[in-house]
Amino acid sequence: MTHSDIDVPAEWRVQQPADQLRSPTKCYYRTSTGTTFIVTIVPDVPDGDGYSLRLSTETPTNVRHDYLVDRYDSCQTVTSAAESFIPHLTRQIQRDKLSASDPSIDAVQRTIKSFREESVLQSLRRTIGRLL
Repeated sequence: MTHSDIDVPAEWRVQQPADQLRSPTKCYYRTSTGTTFIVTIVPDVPDGDGYSLRLSTETPTNVRHDYLVDRYDSCQTVTSAAESFIPHLTRQIQRDKLSASDPSIDAVQRTIKSFREESVLQSLRRTIGRLL
C-alpha cells in the first residue's frame, strides 16, 4: 500500500504524487464559501523514517494556517489515520463545529484534539478486543 491509495469521501480530491513513497500526498476539500481544507501526508525527510499527517486551511483572502495532526511510523498507519481524519474533519465542518468560511485556530485545534482522543479510544478498544 502506498499513501496515494487513500480512500476519501466524494467531495474530497486527491493529488497523486510522482514519487509515491517520498513525496507528499495532498487531499483537498473546497467549501462553498471558497475555503480550502488540505490534508497532507508528508514523509519525515530529516531522518527518513516516519510520516506526518498535516492539516492546512486556506481562506479566499489567502490566509493560510498549517497544523500538525500527528506523526506515524509507517505508510500504512499514516494512510489509515488520514482515512479516519478526513471524515472526522468533514463531520466537524458539516456540524458547524468548524467554520466552513473562516476556520478559527482554536476550532481547528479542537478538531485535531478530538480526532486524537477518538483514535486513542479506538486503539484501546481493538487492544482489549484482542485480549478477550
